[in-house]
Amino acid sequence: MMMGIEFGKNTKKAKPELRVGFQYFNVQNLRTSFYATERKPCDTLISTQTGAMYFLDSVRTKNCSMAYSSEQLHLDISYIYRTNPSARFSGYIGIGTSLGVSLNAQTRVSYYEYASKESANNIAYFTYNLNNNAFIETFSNKTNYNLLAYIPLGIEMRIIKKKPIWNQIHLFYEARPALNISSIPSYGVTKGVGFQQGLGIKVAI
Repeated sequence: MMMGIEFGKNTKKAKPELRVGFQYFNVQNLRTSFYATERKPCDTLISTQTGAMYFLDSVRTKNCSMAYSSEQLHLDISYIYRTNPSARFSGYIGIGTSLGVSLNAQTRVSYYEYASKESANNIAYFTYNLNNNAFIETFSNKTNYNLLAYIPLGIEMRIIKKKPIWNQIHLFYEARPALNISSIPSYGVTKGVGFQQGLGIKVAI
């Protein structure tokens, strides 16, 4: 949700616009996993047709995965330069920043084990989960802070150009290549690049 203020006279020429608004979204900041495999010989199979011998291994795999996620509320400020706002189609480009805090930061840890019997050429004869050794835990974390710097690139279309009310309603698509910086307590600062996009409705007053 955003509100924009245009600068300059109401002409057909391109003019700048300041936009201020809010964003709310869910983001997964960090994710990792670990696994360990134990392999032991357990059996030998002999083919009744060829007499070939196949050695079976008992394989036990342990897997632990962790995901850190949070809901984010951001104050969004951008400055764009729009081409010919009175036309049916117009485009814009600019620069923007988004500052936010987390509302519900948490870490989800899941652990499970499974076992199988495999031949030397890794053909699994059967696999089964060891559900008694599986668990999922969720831990609440402290508030994290986020900074997003982006370049808004958009195209806008008037639904109906000539009728007084409908020509104020516009459809738009906006893409945002962005640099994301997050400060996570007990972990540190993370940096990365990303890409946001979305469709929206604009009411021009």
